[in-house]
Amino acid sequence: MLVFNNFRSQLTKAVMVLLACGVLLFSTAAPAMAFGSSSSNPSDGVTEMNTLKETSKRAVNSEPRSREEVQRKAQEGPNSVQGGADLNKMNTPENSRQATPVGEQIENAIESVMPGR
Repeated sequence: MLVFNNFRSQLTKAVMVLLACGVLLFSTAAPAMAFGSSSSNPSDGVTEMNTLKETSKRAVNSEPRSREEVQRKAQEGPNSVQGGADLNKMNTPENSRQATPVGEQIENAIESVMPGR
C-alpha cells in the first residue's frame, strides 16, 4: 500500500508539471484573442504611416519650430505632437453619449453568465 501511495504521489506531481508546461506552451503559441471582431484593415494604416514618415522627415530636416508654430499646431488637436491627426477617430464626451459604460458592460456580462444574481 505504501508503494502505491508513493507511486500515486509521484504520478500526481508529474501530471501537474506536464499540465503546467502544456498551459505555458499553449499560452505562448496561441495567437492573441480579442473580444469582439476587429473591423480594421491592416492596409489602412499604410497611408497614415507614409504621411507620418514624411512629416517626421520634414521636422528633422527643418529648423527648430518657433513658439507660435508650436502653439498653432497645438490648437489643431489635443496636443502639439499629435495635432489634428485622427481627431475624428478620438472618443470625446460629445461622440460617446450613446456608448455603454464599462461598468454596465461588466454587469451585463456577469448577468448573462449568472442569471438571477
